[in-house]
Amino acid sequence: MNTLLQDIKYAVRMLLKSPGFTSVAVLSLALGIGANAAIFTLIDNLLLNPLPAVDASHVVAVYTTDKKNTGGLISCMPTSYLNARDYREMNDVFSGLAITNFTGVTLDIKGNTVPLGCEVVSGNYFDVLGVKPSPGRGFLPEEDVKLDAYPVTVLSYQLWQDQFGGDASLVGKTITLNHQSYTVVGVAPKDFFGEAALGGPDLWIPIAMHNQIVTGQVIDWFNERRGLAFGMLARLKPGVTLERAQTSMRALAQHLETQYPDVNKGRSIALLPLIQASIDPNLRGIFVRAGLLLQGAVGLVLLIACANVTNLLLVRASRRQREMAIRLSLGATPWRIVRQLLAESLMLSILAGGLAVLIANWTGRLLVALKPPFVGRALTQISVNPQILFVSLGIAVVAGLLFGLAPARQAAGTDLMNSLRDRLDPTLRVNHWLALRNLLVIAQVTLSLVALVGAGLFVRGLGVAEQIDPGFETQHLDLLRLNLSPAGYDNAHAKEFFRSTVEKLRTLPMIQSASVGVNAPFSGGFMRTVFPEGMDSTDRRAGKLTLVDPVDTNYFETVSIPILRGRGFTENDTETSPMVAVVNQTMATRLWPNQDPLGRHLKFFGETWNVEVVGVVRDSKYIALGEDPTPYIYFPLVQQMTTNATLYVRTKGDPAQALGSIRSAVQSLDAKLSLRGETTMTQVLDRSLGAPRMGAQLLGVFGLLALVLAAMGIYGVVSYSVTQRTHELGVRMALGAQTRDIMRLVLVNSMTVVGAGVVVGLGLAAALARFMGSLLFGLSPHDPTTFVVVAAIMLGVALVASFIPARRATQVDPVEALAHE
Repeated sequence: MNTLLQDIKYAVRMLLKSPGFTSVAVLSLALGIGANAAIFTLIDNLLLNPLPAVDASHVVAVYTTDKKNTGGLISCMPTSYLNARDYREMNDVFSGLAITNFTGVTLDIKGNTVPLGCEVVSGNYFDVLGVKPSPGRGFLPEEDVKLDAYPVTVLSYQLWQDQFGGDASLVGKTITLNHQSYTVVGVAPKDFFGEAALGGPDLWIPIAMHNQIVTGQVIDWFNERRGLAFGMLARLKPGVTLERAQTSMRALAQHLETQYPDVNKGRSIALLPLIQASIDPNLRGIFVRAGLLLQGAVGLVLLIACANVTNLLLVRASRRQREMAIRLSLGATPWRIVRQLLAESLMLSILAGGLAVLIANWTGRLLVALKPPFVGRALTQISVNPQILFVSLGIAVVAGLLFGLAPARQAAGTDLMNSLRDRLDPTLRVNHWLALRNLLVIAQVTLSLVALVGAGLFVRGLGVAEQIDPGFETQHLDLLRLNLSPAGYDNAHAKEFFRSTVEKLRTLPMIQSASVGVNAPFSGGFMRTVFPEGMDSTDRRAGKLTLVDPVDTNYFETVSIPILRGRGFTENDTETSPMVAVVNQTMATRLWPNQDPLGRHLKFFGETWNVEVVGVVRDSKYIALGEDPTPYIYFPLVQQMTTNATLYVRTKGDPAQALGSIRSAVQSLDAKLSLRGETTMTQVLDRSLGAPRMGAQLLGVFGLLALVLAAMGIYGVVSYSVTQRTHELGVRMALGAQTRDIMRLVLVNSMTVVGAGVVVGLGLAAALARFMGSLLFGLSPHDPTTFVVVAAIMLGVALVASFIPARRATQVDPVEALAHE
């Protein structure tokens, strides 16, 4: 023990004696470990352990599958409310099954109207998840079954704090939601944001109150077995496995298909562990690949940092060979030398591990600051938990042993005679050590190039995404969400209100035009099963789910979507006139290839509609900028009236400055209205690129860090080489070598090593780039520009890192070099 303490004390003294070396080594390793810890914490929060449910491994999410509609965003679909009720009442594998639906409400507080996210849930929701609201309680059985009888709510912890100051006495009191009083019965735990990892609701309301809360077409789907709008969560009974539950529920789905063949034909059930459903399973693969990409990038940074520290230790060991030789000559054993040097390495790694915790927390705050808007409140902080802290410190200790082993073994094998004479042994000091260091540099350059290529592809992909044409004019366009149901509007009054709003806005001097559409940009929308004329519209398998959007007259002119053929909607298209539709190019091409779509008719499953196509418009982007061409159908709003819509306003000047006037004009017609999401179209586009922008920024930072670490490694190798070759360079200069000859000699040697790393790195990056293909917008994962530019940057940085010691080599005095020998 005393010997160990001596080793530690001596290690501390030696590290303090070389503050520059210690600082660079500790910072290099701390950056690598800290970044890894932060990214792993992010992945853990979103993908591995996102929900605080009790015994979450026994909770599953239940989805509808459809043989006719598979792949893309519809592999796992919601369920109809009537089917969900049957699943809840008829299953024999769940101890409880909860039904959910997300909507919006408004909170009236202190004279202000605050829009909130609300989840309408069955009364057993909190019990199924094993979550206990505190203060207060969850929902009672009677609050789940008596329609409109119990206006109660459970608040999220964040809403409780933000709007009510965490007042515990609020439980039992009423708040005003949608201009109706609701009793607060509980507050959810601080770390509970619902079943979605990317952000949950502000409050929960029993599904029995849906008539007062749910708006739009969903309100009708409570009584329609074909309306897929409801989520399901279930807790397995003790002893029931996921496989058994899956088999049982599929049998139950088959029973419902037999009982209701018109609407359930081809539909079945899929069960997923809740941990795999915390992110939409249709999108989870993208998040997993993005997480692996980020983790791989910081993993490369850590490997480069370890190689860099090893290089630093090799340089340090070479300068201490005389010291090691004296120790050995005085009786020290090789093992004692190894142990001493390993103690120094471990002290470095422990210091780096401590600093890495601070870096991880700082990086966590950076990740929260960079998070895309869709993440919502679920990711309010990223703090390194004890488990990840333990792993980080373990990585530091293991790294210390690994990168300290090579110089320790080399020092233990010191040649006493040569070291005591302070002479160079070309075989030992140049060839062997330099070869080892060169391999480390090649590894650093290779890994850095891979990281830089990944960053370059994301940055280039972001640039391509920003240039994608969404299919309409995005400048000078404002948006405002209107929800008329909370104010008591029915469809007839909503029609009049929309008309009055558009007319009033058109009178404002800064407004060029205005219109109304149901779907907000990049929000998708409702889908209906559509059939071209001549197909059997009673066979749902023959149809195709297609996005639909009811829009008002002047919509295409306001949004600036070009009409390619036919016409848009006019005042002559009324609720009593024949039904008409406008389709986009993709819809027209797929249903009537090489034919004129005008005058053709469409049928819809479960409806008696006979809809005539009167126009064809240009394709737009409806869900994401990077989506493939998507079929889309527009209806006249008066023929598909709803109380929940989006107001589109094209301005003559700065759209941001017009938002206040637009809001005032709308509220002058009815001050009680729920207004949400007032924004410009430019801001919507900017938010839609939040995820790729965050990825590009993070990968750019990690790539730059890898480049800096690699440059440090190259500089260290060349500096070491110049020091070791002082006598050789002096001889060359004494024999007539010019400055440019010495410069060329040093640079050629160093750039040969770097070039080998670049070649290997390009090959490895090309092999791994395919993994990124699905994450890039309109850019090939083997984009030649990216590879060429990154290789040029790497070679340029390496040239600069090599130039400084090469320049120093030209300043060697031949007389001093030969005299030293």
